[in-house]
Amino acid sequence: MSKTSPTSTFFCILLAALILCTAAFLRFNDLEDRPLHFDEATGARIVGYHLDDEQRPFDPKHFHGPLLSTVTTPLARYQKQNSWLELSIAPLRSVTAIAGLLTVAACLFFPARWSLTLAAAAFVATSPLLVYYSRMYIHETLFVFTGILTLLAIAKYIETRRLPWALCFGIAVGLMAATRETVVIALFSWTLAGLAVWLPGRASHNPTEPIRKLLQHQRAFAVAGIACLLTIFAFYSQLGRHPAGFIDFFRTFLVYETTPGHDKAWDYYLKLLIVPQRSMGVLWTEAAVLILAVCGYLLTPRGLARVACRFLLVSGLVMFLVFSLISYKTPWLICLAWLHVCLAAAFGIPGIIHFIPDRSRLLAGILVIGIFGWQSVQAYRAALRWPNDNRNPYAYVPTSPDLVRMTEWVKNDISAHIPRADIKNPDINHTSAVIGSSYWPLPWYLRSLDVGYYHSEDTVPGLTAAPLIFTNGEIPAAGKDSHQWLPRGLRHEVTLWLGIRKDIWEAYQHDE
Repeated sequence: MSKTSPTSTFFCILLAALILCTAAFLRFNDLEDRPLHFDEATGARIVGYHLDDEQRPFDPKHFHGPLLSTVTTPLARYQKQNSWLELSIAPLRSVTAIAGLLTVAACLFFPARWSLTLAAAAFVATSPLLVYYSRMYIHETLFVFTGILTLLAIAKYIETRRLPWALCFGIAVGLMAATRETVVIALFSWTLAGLAVWLPGRASHNPTEPIRKLLQHQRAFAVAGIACLLTIFAFYSQLGRHPAGFIDFFRTFLVYETTPGHDKAWDYYLKLLIVPQRSMGVLWTEAAVLILAVCGYLLTPRGLARVACRFLLVSGLVMFLVFSLISYKTPWLICLAWLHVCLAAAFGIPGIIHFIPDRSRLLAGILVIGIFGWQSVQAYRAALRWPNDNRNPYAYVPTSPDLVRMTEWVKNDISAHIPRADIKNPDINHTSAVIGSSYWPLPWYLRSLDVGYYHSEDTVPGLTAAPLIFTNGEIPAAGKDSHQWLPRGLRHEVTLWLGIRKDIWEAYQHDE
């Protein structure tokens, strides 16, 4: 933050503390209450492999980069969770919640006036989109955090022209690459926005001037490039233990396979964030943030502040456009783009105040406070009031609470009635069989049981003798008469069938 009087400094520190406390409350409160999501459970399984000392190489077709599991593993061990069976939700979601909080804190370190940094931090702290996915164990929040570190390194290098900041930039981009392959979209957007903002005025006077200016920074480019590649190599090769992982990182752009069922119309993100939507009577929109960002773009006076605002908004909108043109869409993919819009919105406040009469500034201040209040209300609804509800547009294919209740019932009550003879039966490989392919997060909730996973009923040995069968497809023909079948919820509008062998079911009913 810029230098101010002691009174103003105290006031700034007080506001910063309030913003950080708000961000922490929205991200950490009741963090373990919501059922684990499909994607969270698959990420947790990777951490489980690390805890069990099963070092699996990076898979270029699935699961994104290794940074998320790499930083989660030591936190789990610190909490004395040293195996897949001991792992809990707390260390998983704590990683992304911490990353979300640090993203807010990073806003305060940009070389700008305190009014801008505090406003940027407040927008990021209260964005319903960014809050909700800070509470979910997925790669995107860590990607957003490494993204803002990259932007901070850019800003510091522009301010100081010192090589250590170029080094930090390279490491930050490497960390982004170690998180998600979509780093290429971020780099493309930043490059395009940088050229759009910086190039026109210089090229119009002398076409060779931009090239000459860029060549002055060739050492910085070299340092950043080497640091980036070394960071990528360190994570993808497991510190040199699996060198082929470095090549696999580049292969992922050619062979990565998306999960079917997520194709959506081009305007999905527009409706999610901008167009006001009513869901079961509840209004959702973050349009005010975009309006303020556009005001900043148009009204910020000439200088570095205008360049920064325009760079942020243009790069954010380019990312927004690219992801909108890709048919595969999930709501969290747009988080980094929306971070840019939130940062640009901070410039809209002084931009509006500068261009309105003095007598209207109080009204403008009330309006801005109202926007922060509206953002906070939506964030509270999304994160704490309806985190797993259909009224919440950010709750994307949430896991049904019925699954949690069902698995607890199976582990605590039904399993007690499985005869000991079944445990040693050579015709039964496992006491529980899960049939299908899209059953996550079921393995998380059944990990304390003896479970076998099969693609079809034909591959299940001794299916009719299996004590418990789970399937989210059709009831196996061979087990229709041998088991009592109960429908339970897996995800929204997705049914999970639980088959309990009839002798076990009758024993349970008799005890009841």
